Amino acid sequence: MRAVTTIPTSEPAVPHSRRSVWAPAAAVGVLLLTGILVAMLVARNERATVYPANSPVGTVQRYVRLLQNGKLTAAYAMVYTSEGESEFDSEYGDWSSRSHQVTLVSTDRQRATASVTIEISGVDAGPFGASNSSQRVTFHLDQHGRGWIITDPPYLPG
Repeated sequence: MRAVTTIPTSEPAVPHSRRSVWAPAAAVGVLLLTGILVAMLVARNERATVYPANSPVGTVQRYVRLLQNGKLTAAYAMVYTSEGESEFDSEYGDWSSRSHQVTLVSTDRQRATASVTIEISGVDAGPFGASNSSQRVTFHLDQHGRGWIITDPPYLPG
């Protein structure tokens, strides 16, 4: 007598419900990753405007950038102030430890004087979560030769 062998002609069926869940989930995952990559590329390509160094706006931009980078001696040289350098250093010494976003609001120039208003925004991490703060500051500048010197304000918000 011959033994009858059964050879399956197709693969075992996968339950329909398991197959239908994974396909949309994978598609959503791919779309999500694509969106994140596009957002990162766009954010990376946004560059801050660089103003001419010998303009009032460029002077304020350079001053704030020096403070953000902790270069207090160079920042102090850009300001006409009655306080000594050690007082200036103690006032701005930790300014670079906090992240700041600076936005130009307005500028006004009258011959050898100018004013530049910026908005300084910062984020503080506190015991109840992060908090945002923002403040407008107007710088007053006097022209000296081909450049500008900051005559006011006496301080910047932290």
